[in-house]
Amino acid sequence: MQASFIEWLTTVLPVGVILFFANDWLTGDGLIFSGRDADERKRAIKYKSIVGSWTAVLALLIVDFLQDFFRLRSPLHYPPIKYPELFYLILAVVCYFIFYIINSRKMRA
Repeated sequence: MQASFIEWLTTVLPVGVILFFANDWLTGDGLIFSGRDADERKRAIKYKSIVGSWTAVLALLIVDFLQDFFRLRSPLHYPPIKYPELFYLILAVVCYFIFYIINSRKMRA
């Protein structure tokens, strides 16, 4: 019982704190340290980027499911990924920054 609590304290708690601050930065609230609101344009860009990145990940998951369901994937060409969760997380973050750049250029005018 002691070891599991210590493992939880050393792994889950820091990850939760990091996600808490990352969520504040990614969504554009910025209320943790500054205490003031970000402007509406910046907040709209970040919200659109979040929606776009998760839509891209959802589309990838749907395509992956359909390939498995209809057996369209050849195991020789696509070896299984060792950590698929990490792949999808990296994909979501990269898509976020791509959509952030695209949306900030659109709303610059």
